[in-house]
Amino acid sequence: MVSCIFCLLVPRLPRSVRTFQRCLNSRPKDGHMGCSPVPAGHASREIAMKDWVRIIGVSMLLVTGTCLAQAQEVDRADAAFMEQAAQAGSFEIAASQLAQRKAEHDDVKRYARTMLDEHGDMASQLKALAAARKFALPGAISSDQARVMDALQAKNGTDFDLAYADDVAIAAHQAAVALFVDAAERGKDPEVKAYAQQMLPTLKAHLDAGLALRKSLAASGKASPEENSPAARSGVPGAVSPASREAPPSLLPGDKGAPKP
Repeated sequence: MVSCIFCLLVPRLPRSVRTFQRCLNSRPKDGHMGCSPVPAGHASREIAMKDWVRIIGVSMLLVTGTCLAQAQEVDRADAAFMEQAAQAGSFEIAASQLAQRKAEHDDVKRYARTMLDEHGDMASQLKALAAARKFALPGAISSDQARVMDALQAKNGTDFDLAYADDVAIAAHQAAVALFVDAAERGKDPEVKAYAQQMLPTLKAHLDAGLALRKSLAASGKASPEENSPAARSGVPGAVSPASREAPPSLLPGDKGAPKP
């Protein structure tokens, strides 16, 4: 935009500007101007030159102000939603990548593969949405999410499968559904709101599939739902019962300080 303004303005600068430039270039060593005093008839041209300089300056200020307004126009609630949605997606992807390596049960691996594909698509759309608003998304998951990742890293086999089902497939998706429901209902930016509405069915399907996965693990003799439900394992941040639809605060990415796994 700036270049376009200069393309329009600079070729139309009065001839006195070029004359003034030649005077500067031809200035002798004694410091005096190298051209004769401006005749009275040229006064109007000198005034016009000053007007053009002012026009250019005002134009640059307007352009700068427009850019700043664009960078600051994201509503605070919409910005918080995009930040938390980005961290939630990063957590799902990181945990599902881990599940591809450590899961014992085939159903867990299949679920994790779906999460990688679909959360990857969601993340790409969110990045485009944020980029259009010159809004920088966080590059790290929250500290609470990082603690869940550490707990998953320490588990293997059946223990890993159960922890992934409880804390990622169920609890994290409960948090994500609550987050997206709020943005879909109360978002200020129409496109941010539409994104939340568009992704909600996918997240709800992920949660339903997570609940089914947990039942599948119980049916296969891995463990009973009562013994290993998120509510029973209170040592894991954000643990909630599968029936609850409220977002576990610890899985909502409020802390940006933890490194992304």
